[in-house]
Amino acid sequence: MTKKQLFIHGIIFILYAVLSIIVYIVAERGIHFMLAWNAFLAFIPLVLIYLFDRYKNQKYLNWFLLLLWLFFYPNSLYLITDLIYLNQDSFMQDQGLYQGLLYLKDFKVYLGFFHIFLGAMYGVLTALVSFKYFYKELKEPRLKMYFYIGIPILVSIAIYIGRFLRFNSWDIFSPYKIIVELINDFNGFTIFIFYCLPLFSIFYLVFIYCKRKNLYNSIFFNKR
Repeated sequence: MTKKQLFIHGIIFILYAVLSIIVYIVAERGIHFMLAWNAFLAFIPLVLIYLFDRYKNQKYLNWFLLLLWLFFYPNSLYLITDLIYLNQDSFMQDQGLYQGLLYLKDFKVYLGFFHIFLGAMYGVLTALVSFKYFYKELKEPRLKMYFYIGIPILVSIAIYIGRFLRFNSWDIFSPYKIIVELINDFNGFTIFIFYCLPLFSIFYLVFIYCKRKNLYNSIFFNKR
């Protein structure tokens, strides 16, 4: 990643952070303020990629940066789970069987909707940039396969721990407590989450394959 690319991503983050503060003031909901922090955590992996790219010749530093990236990377996709807060807003009102639905025109509600949605998209953007960077860095097909299998599993576990067990990033220094809580909480829903979240890597793999084979024009636009 070049300095210019990092600067552009930094501007995007700052704009979203400023928007978060404005929406928080207008909508008066704490989640909008917290989204600025979540976006900052999602921006950190991009900074680490920039440092990794800049100091490629320093092996031990690269390993350290890679470990830091693994530590912060789940925060990118964690932003997607913030979409659950949309359920707390009222977008419509059921007026009965014969009158149907009344779609409410609440400025604050829709302002919050677009803010949370943009946050999720920002998380996807940062995740794609990170994922694509290390995909290109890996040269051996076997390592790429491990990357596609291992990283999504780690991310899904991290997101589950953060979202549903309510642990924070710094709680990694209490691994025993996290493991015990995860084992005690393990159920069918846990398996469901661990299954759904890794689908991100599968979709991205299909995206890369279609892009390389130039299949988009032939599939969607009937061009050869």
